[in-house]
Amino acid sequence: MSEATPDVQPAAPQGPRKRAPRKPSPSARDRINRIRVGVNEDERLELIRRADLAGLSLSGYCRAAALGYPVINRFDQAAIRELAKVAGDMGRLGGLMKLWLSERRGEGASVADVNRALRDLGELREQARSLMAKAAIRT
Repeated sequence: MSEATPDVQPAAPQGPRKRAPRKPSPSARDRINRIRVGVNEDERLELIRRADLAGLSLSGYCRAAALGYPVINRFDQAAIRELAKVAGDMGRLGGLMKLWLSERRGEGASVADVNRALRDLGELREQARSLMAKAAIRT
């Protein structure tokens, strides 16, 4: 008797994972109540502009703002991601400088100059972290 071999599918090529489409949250389906808010034309345009900056619908922006949720605009989010990358790069550069200093002590730049550069790099990294925190808090 021959044994049946299970069907084995070849592994899918490894690449960037794609997210499944987001399903609306249960509360989104329950949002059937409407509230009318009177605004003048300038206010309407400002609300539309702010919603667009946040990457939200006008309704979503007004809901978040009215309920006191933080609204971070898309550009702040992109800036936070870029600052995080820069802070990471600075940390890696500091690590490489320390490695160079320990392996090549006295060659090239003086120890004092390298230590000063490491301190400056650490300060810049902390400034980047502080800016990221401020951008994340800003509404």
